Amino acid sequence: MLGGAPSASAQSACDAKVFFFSEYGDNDIDYDNTPGSVDLASSYVFPSCLGSGTQDTDNFNSPANSKYFYTLMGYDAFNPNDVSYAVFRFDVLFQQRDAYLNDSIAFLDDNTCTGVGYQYVIPLQSRLVQLGQLRQQWVSINIDLKSGKVYASEIDDFGIPIGGNNYGEIDTLPAGTPATIRSAAPDGDLDGYFQDDLRVSYVSLMGLAGVPSTTRYYCPCSFPNILNGHYDSGTEASLCSSDDQYYQVTSVKSAKNRQTVEWYTDICGIPTSGSFCDFAVEIEGNCGIKSYKINVFLLNKNGSYDLVGVAQFNKGPDTFTSFSISNPSQYITPSGTVRAKVKMERNTFVNFHVATDVLRIKTKTTP
Repeated sequence: MLGGAPSASAQSACDAKVFFFSEYGDNDIDYDNTPGSVDLASSYVFPSCLGSGTQDTDNFNSPANSKYFYTLMGYDAFNPNDVSYAVFRFDVLFQQRDAYLNDSIAFLDDNTCTGVGYQYVIPLQSRLVQLGQLRQQWVSINIDLKSGKVYASEIDDFGIPIGGNNYGEIDTLPAGTPATIRSAAPDGDLDGYFQDDLRVSYVSLMGLAGVPSTTRYYCPCSFPNILNGHYDSGTEASLCSSDDQYYQVTSVKSAKNRQTVEWYTDICGIPTSGSFCDFAVEIEGNCGIKSYKINVFLLNKNGSYDLVGVAQFNKGPDTFTSFSISNPSQYITPSGTVRAKVKMERNTFVNFHVATDVLRIKTKTTP
């Protein structure tokens, strides 16, 4: 079982960031003053749990508690827990009437139809009073989904901020709310609705984040073949997980007059098509000497072994090491097999054992 700290492997393509963006709005460029107008997303299918509703968010003559749904169709999936920045924007007509103080926006998880709401009007009105700008106007509300801060600015008929009327920070979402909203949109989509008699003409979600990845492990499928050494215990099944079930070999004197342990095994079931954002060989174990290096090789398609990494085994707690492989295709056979070999040798007259707890391949793939 793992006793030492994992060694750091090189940064992989899985760590790359992607830009994600989706929007919802009117077909025309100008803000549409006509209630009942068709919005850009009129063909989108809303989650069934939302029931029936309108896709026209411009209808300011709607009765109280009316819901106007929006769906932001994402084009890039992202990891909601690895966000560099994410901004939710909606453009709304601010009207100086008490009847609009309860206007709100909701963010929903389309699998559960649960989520959080936000009433933006009161903090916006307070900020406009403070700046002497309390009047009817189109305002762009931008919610930072990382910090939770909410910003506002006046915009013209093309959605462009009007110079000098950037109202700055107007509010901060309650703790936990930004993460809840991000978690509702891991595939880049985000559903929700506007409530009451408000007019919204544009909604968007954009940001930069890590991509979600799927991790899989592939284990040896053949009993290890010993090239140098004396078999002690274990099978290929001993090499699949960190469980103190070891495949153990004792050294013998090799042709180079050294004590050597050397064996290989086949690792099966690896995909032969597609791309990996990370492909790594993992090894964990210990040895019967104070501390020494163990070499890890992969058999290439030319029939020779390439040294892909050097781990350090100790006498005592297991050590774990992972080696990222930049060109895995040259080691995967058409049947999805990779042959891995380990070798430890040193100048000594004393036999030693090598106990390996893990020898496997880990892959990560992204959508």
